[in-house]
Amino acid sequence: MSSILPIYVYGNGDLFRECFNAIAATMGAADFSSVTKLSILFAGIWCICNYIQTQSLMVFLKWMLVYLFVMDGLFLPTNSIEIIDQTNPGAVYEVDNVPKGIALLAYWTTSIGADLTELVDETFLMPDYQAYSDTGMAMASRLVKAATQFQ
Repeated sequence: MSSILPIYVYGNGDLFRECFNAIAATMGAADFSSVTKLSILFAGIWCICNYIQTQSLMVFLKWMLVYLFVMDGLFLPTNSIEIIDQTNPGAVYEVDNVPKGIALLAYWTTSIGADLTELVDETFLMPDYQAYSDTGMAMASRLVKAATQFQ
């Protein structure tokens, strides 16, 4: 059982849910399995041709390690995610069967973005303005407008 990874977004959480559902449905479909097998076949043919040129068994070892890392490590295992919309309190969307590599990448990048947004809110927030994490681009446009009056 894997843990649920939080994905932080600032608006359009339902759109992100649909995108991750589309990724999960595409990667879980039987057609994707056929495409995976076909790509393995072409990669195997490429390895054989490369082996004929180099006469080195390291070609097969490298291909096998890359295949094991990419497919078996990142795309075949799945994870559940929950999309937390920061501008819409209480809006949490859950998506199952997202490939682990995509889920981890989304988790890391959105976590860094959310932390940076909180840092900007703490540092640049004017007393009577709403936070960027609450209003999105509205706070940023007001900050840019106010920057023209700085002395």
